[in-house]
Amino acid sequence: MSAYDTLLAAMDATKMDQVIVMRIDLAELLAEVDSLRTGGATKPATKYSAEFEEAWTLYPARPGASKAAAFKAWSARLKAGATALEMIAGTAKYAAYVKAERTEAHFIKQAATFYGPGEHFSADWTPRRPDTGGQLAGAGRPPRGPAPETDDERAARRSRWGIPGVEGNDAPY
Repeated sequence: MSAYDTLLAAMDATKMDQVIVMRIDLAELLAEVDSLRTGGATKPATKYSAEFEEAWTLYPARPGASKAAAFKAWSARLKAGATALEMIAGTAKYAAYVKAERTEAHFIKQAATFYGPGEHFSADWTPRRPDTGGQLAGAGRPPRGPAPETDDERAARRSRWGIPGVEGNDAPY
């Protein structure tokens, strides 16, 4: 039952022209009244702004994420002076960071925290390691540790230890 129907039912039940309402969703009621005035031809108002919807599609998936809580934080940052473009750019950087770092889903920040008072969207989200495009970490890097032994170095070592197979070494084994 909608807010409008609730009010009508309350007026019918009390047989009064006025009804005192303690709690009602005014936005829903006004949208429904507008819809009834135009014969139901109006499209219901979207709950979220287009900029927030764009940021939400960019934001990495996180279990338990609350779109409503994220929008509340988003709106608070807009009122505090942040711009939508700034927050969308920060979201894109964070999404790239999460992908490059291969962050597990449960370690991804909640969107409400990301857009919250800490303004994580304005942080430097430069990955610590570049995105290797699916290659193993370290591919294309020089190997760690000492450089491989040359043939001359190997022969000298074998000779010092008396290992057969080296000229001038007649060790029995």
